[in-house]
Amino acid sequence: MKAWKILTVVYYTLALVVTLIPEYWWFVQVGGIITVQDSPYMLNVDFLNERLLLVNLLNAALTGFRFYMVVMLSYGVYAVLRNKEFIHSTFFAVTVLYILEPLLLYVVTQMLQLLNVIHPQYSPIFIGTTTMTVSYKNTVAVLTVSLYPMRLYWLALISALFYPFARLSLYLERKGRARH
Repeated sequence: MKAWKILTVVYYTLALVVTLIPEYWWFVQVGGIITVQDSPYMLNVDFLNERLLLVNLLNAALTGFRFYMVVMLSYGVYAVLRNKEFIHSTFFAVTVLYILEPLLLYVVTQMLQLLNVIHPQYSPIFIGTTTMTVSYKNTVAVLTVSLYPMRLYWLALISALFYPFARLSLYLERKGRARH
């Protein structure tokens, strides 16, 4: 079996496993006030320990996206095993874009600092736990902020990293065939 086929089948198979596991990829909590757990396929947002109802509607759409991904990844395995050159990049793109989640929290906190809602001594985090001092009128609160990827995200990221190598291998295979 050629290298691009092996890499592509491994990419699709691992991505399919990750897609089928019903777990979250990231966890964000701000002072116990808001907790967000999310993945490309499901979302949970608790505000003051109550789940937001809008999440149910969003999860219906995300379940549709999960189904789409299962179909595409399954077809990818089938197509490659049937000697068809089929490389689907959505799983790769979604996984890599999830690296932006900590950056999004950073941008929000920077905006809150500019509005003087968060005190300047807040040190941003990309993974881990820190404290944030928030003030509103005459009230000051010190909140613990936690942000970290779950284990499934690391598996998703490892799976996604097979994509560029599969793509490169296929490119080199095509280039080799064009010479002959």
